[in-house]
Amino acid sequence: MTVQPLRQQAPVLDTALGLRCRARARAEGPAPALAELRAGLGPDAVAWGPGGHALLPLDAADAPGGAPVATLGFASGDLGVWRDERHRDAACGPWTAGVLWIRLGLTEQLLRTAADHLAGRRVGGDVLADISSVRTMHGEAAADLVEARLLLADGTAPDDIDGLAAPRAADALVRAQRTVLRLFGAAGYLDAGPGRLARAVDLLADVHPVAAEPATGRHATEVSP
Repeated sequence: MTVQPLRQQAPVLDTALGLRCRARARAEGPAPALAELRAGLGPDAVAWGPGGHALLPLDAADAPGGAPVATLGFASGDLGVWRDERHRDAACGPWTAGVLWIRLGLTEQLLRTAADHLAGRRVGGDVLADISSVRTMHGEAAADLVEARLLLADGTAPDDIDGLAAPRAADALVRAQRTVLRLFGAAGYLDAGPGRLARAVDLLADVHPVAAEPATGRHATEVSP
């Protein structure tokens, strides 16, 4: 007899709220998007991940007490990471689904920035954005982001009884981010500009992992200084 592993039902999040979080992440950055998620879910929503970490705006009214173990600065608002063993193994809830929407918006912002970056650079007289292999990579990242968006719209619905949409969306987001960072070249790994935004995406993924999600790769940053 074969025993199938149990799969936790996907957290349900109102799609309209997810879209608002995505829009703010894409246009403004991680802190405003997290603030939108908090405003939409209310003060009782659990923002702790299963490892006992929380990633929130530093100026959030509900930010945990004590000094954060790590910070990340952005013009639109700084982020802090807190750790509290009392919150280890926190139950998966709508906050995790909201974080996936935020990761989508941030990665879309990264792709847009990459396109601008490539349009202003030349190699051997050719604009980088016009090179066939670069166009292919850009198209692959864009397709992965569309896939993630469609899966998230399905996964936040109550009829996703198998809980498969969220892990697949997370997988597509990781693939898209990896491709976008390759488009930036070395600039994608510097602790400034796109590199810092990519680190925020990875921190969100590390603090709020989704079942069956692959490791984020180069920017998979431990939530400690």
